[in-house]
Amino acid sequence: MDSDETLKGKSNLNVTFESPVTVGIIWVPVSLKMPGKYGWYLAALNPVNYRDFENDPKQLNSWRIEFGCKLIWFNNGKFWLDDDDVTCRVTHWAYCLPVPRY
Repeated sequence: MDSDETLKGKSNLNVTFESPVTVGIIWVPVSLKMPGKYGWYLAALNPVNYRDFENDPKQLNSWRIEFGCKLIWFNNGKFWLDDDDVTCRVTHWAYCLPVPRY
């Protein structure tokens, strides 16, 4: 059964997918707006040594595509990854999708 057949006749979102589902994410630049409240967000961030890539945007984008998307905590105007304040490395953020319910 392919993923289209899995969805046939289903009227709710509580289905099992056999292949990845692509969902549009709306990325908000931190220069435009920060999250309005504390919580978990999806963040696009630069590597620790991102200043070394200023003259090589291709290499920077290559790193960002492979490693630059993280689930991150936002509180008191700052983004946190583990116990580290990574606010200066975050370029964009997005709301997390709700988890599936049983």
